[in-house]
Amino acid sequence: MTSPSGNDERLRAYLRQLAVRDWGAPSGFAGRTCFQAIPALELERQGAPAGDFRWEWIDFSLELLRRRKDCQDFAMVGLLRMLCRYRDSRLLTPDHRAAIETALLAAKYAEQDPGEDTCCWHTENHQVQYASSELLVGQLFPDTVFPNTGRIGAWHRERAREALYLWLDWRLRFSFSEWNSSCYYDEDGAALLNLAEYAEDPELCRQSKAVLDQLAFHVALNSWRGLTGASQGRTYLEQQIAPDETPMATLAQVCWGDEPVPGRLSLATVLLAAGDVRLPPGVLAVGRGCDEEMENRERHGLDAEGGPAFGVYPDRQRDCPFFMGAGQEHHHLVVGARYALRSGQEKWPGYFVDHDYYARCKGRGEAFDTWALPHALGQADLYTFRTPDYMLGCAQDYHPGAPGYQQFIWCATLGRRAVVFTTNPAPANVPYGRPGPWVGNGVLPKVVQYRNVLIALHRVRPCPIYDQPPWFRQDRVHAWFPRGAFDAVVERKGWCFGRKGDAYVALRPDKPAEWLAPDPALSARVGANEPYEWNVGDIDVAWVCELGARRTHGDFATFVGRISAARVEGNLDGLVYESPSLGRVETGWQRGLTVAGQPIATRDYPRFDNPYCQAPFGPRAPSIAEDNP
Repeated sequence: MTSPSGNDERLRAYLRQLAVRDWGAPSGFAGRTCFQAIPALELERQGAPAGDFRWEWIDFSLELLRRRKDCQDFAMVGLLRMLCRYRDSRLLTPDHRAAIETALLAAKYAEQDPGEDTCCWHTENHQVQYASSELLVGQLFPDTVFPNTGRIGAWHRERAREALYLWLDWRLRFSFSEWNSSCYYDEDGAALLNLAEYAEDPELCRQSKAVLDQLAFHVALNSWRGLTGASQGRTYLEQQIAPDETPMATLAQVCWGDEPVPGRLSLATVLLAAGDVRLPPGVLAVGRGCDEEMENRERHGLDAEGGPAFGVYPDRQRDCPFFMGAGQEHHHLVVGARYALRSGQEKWPGYFVDHDYYARCKGRGEAFDTWALPHALGQADLYTFRTPDYMLGCAQDYHPGAPGYQQFIWCATLGRRAVVFTTNPAPANVPYGRPGPWVGNGVLPKVVQYRNVLIALHRVRPCPIYDQPPWFRQDRVHAWFPRGAFDAVVERKGWCFGRKGDAYVALRPDKPAEWLAPDPALSARVGANEPYEWNVGDIDVAWVCELGARRTHGDFATFVGRISAARVEGNLDGLVYESPSLGRVETGWQRGLTVAGQPIATRDYPRFDNPYCQAPFGPRAPSIAEDNP
């Protein structure tokens, strides 16, 4: 544990905010409702007025465990915090504690354990939530027989410990496949906080804290004034268009913001506030450092092809969870280990269609697309340029032309709702909405960036999955440009310009674009019933984006005049943009990025390369020191 910091009062204020919020009767996503009870439990523990506490919030979450429904592991993390920290609370009656213990002891903690379920087990965040909770339950009840497996708690503890050491080592060496996720980092962070606070194994506790610190460091580097508007590996519409209301924005606003603390629920922020672990002062300083210009390069994850160079082998069962956690379980190098891991037993009809398809292709000597993978998250080289006025970030040249999922490839952030990005939309009826009309991309673009200039190249083609129909997509490309979120909007010579305060954005497609009629419900979420969707009805579209500010580019009229007069030539194969601020910017679908004649690296970044930390990729990243500037 680290000693309390000067930030403690903001954390206490956050608990007080949540403790008096009218949550009402439990509804919606049951994986989180039990966390609504933790502020009252912690305030009571501190001898302060507890505020509102309702057992029904906890019982609503327990029902997930009883029925073994998806995201029961979210609830497990909150329930374990209650058993570890609040066993003596007067708010929890003996019957309450017994109900929590009974549900946790009877729960299913691994896919191979007995019993039917409707759970997702293998993604990165689910892995750490299940394993952390299994370890803590086993630690609390080492001699008790768990009725579902017939094994004692000590056996469960050791099984989870082995899985956790692998998971933590992979994060310390390769970061997160669900990179910078403003929602899934919340679940990761909550599980890590439980381990850092309550794991009895000192080394496991230390490594959990190290990964937690690095997760918070990612947030600090890739947020701007409490807004999480940078590239993310997995996210949803609400996180994309409202970067001030995401769970990780809540963490940022509470921990290093200077405005009143928000009253929104974030699992990780609740457990941070209701615990003794604290983030390093250096991380807080990075988050507060938005008045200085910063370039940040960082690398996350591995492609299956690159794993062996770092000692992670896609054909080994031991390493299969790494690639499954990255959505690469369908990769042709991984399917053999996945098949062996399940002893060839199908989870449902067609479960091994990928395995059989690759076997046929290899047997016939037929070529196949090695990255036609429906949910894959591979190596991501992130670039974020942050200034006092705005933030622009992307995943550089990330698997262009491959099927997309929830990857948020690029974003320009100028204010609470003043965000701009482009996607290739998928239909609204895609299962689970991933990808969707705005979430992710049907077909991934090629995006490259240097400082305040970004080029997004969209080449939309059918992407068959194995020998199945093509992946979900629409044959068009559009931009999210919420006109009502800006103080001024100007269109000139094919460009759309927006001003928010003293920050400016310019966006231009190389084909004619039209504003589509807004959906009133979605418009209301960005604060005005004005158009937000700038659509190009074509499958080959190149977008140029440049950001500026009064302090660097003069007034808005000057910015508009200079950008609209700049030369833009070519197409996806070879694009030239004469940026008024950077000079000649050149790129193309099969070309690199050059700026003013100099090549700009867009791949194989270090783990960290920024003013606060330089670290190579592969070895364990250094601790995020307490005294970072």
